[in-house]
Amino acid sequence: MSSTSVPSGDAQNTEINSGTVWRKRKKSTAGTSSKKKATPVDHAVHMDNNGDDTEATVAPTAFLHIKNKQLKLCEAKKKQHTVTEKISDRTKETDSLRQQVGQSTDDARHPEEVIKRYRKVLKAYKKGRKLSVAYRKVGVDRNTIVANAPICELAVVAPKKYKELLVAHTPQQRLQDFAKKCLEVLINDPNLLRDVEHQKKKGKLIPLSTKP
Repeated sequence: MSSTSVPSGDAQNTEINSGTVWRKRKKSTAGTSSKKKATPVDHAVHMDNNGDDTEATVAPTAFLHIKNKQLKLCEAKKKQHTVTEKISDRTKETDSLRQQVGQSTDDARHPEEVIKRYRKVLKAYKKGRKLSVAYRKVGVDRNTIVANAPICELAVVAPKKYKELLVAHTPQQRLQDFAKKCLEVLINDPNLLRDVEHQKKKGKLIPLSTKP
């Protein structure tokens, strides 16, 4: 049987012999994959044929970085909230104290009322051991207590003399004037001054000093 040969081309070489067909196959490249290996950057955002995001996978280092930023932001917000609450509480406390001081100053119009308020401060002082705490608890400032202290001190160390001054006191007279009279009695009697200091040490009087 005759044989027919077909000239070889670029893609294939076909030879027909006795009804048998041999085709030359393309050489395959060993160890080469037809699919391109994806990099971590390629995995960051996978796009479908329509251009929409179908999957977003963040690299581990980038994920941790973002997570740390979120945690720091959350902590900063908590700290800011705490500071805001403290400022608000301090403002309310200051306003309340101012209101109490105003009320206490206006309410004390008689020497007996001054003594009553003085004893409240003394009682609070014995519990807290701090005069600033005692003033705040009673709702009075230090200057008011110091200005009227001679009234209370004379009532403790010289009750009879205090009653004499109290009888002569009228509602029209100011508490400041009455306190000055009590102070004059104390200054003119060294024994009374020593007794005042002694009563302070015993806890019968508030340990006030001339300095704030």
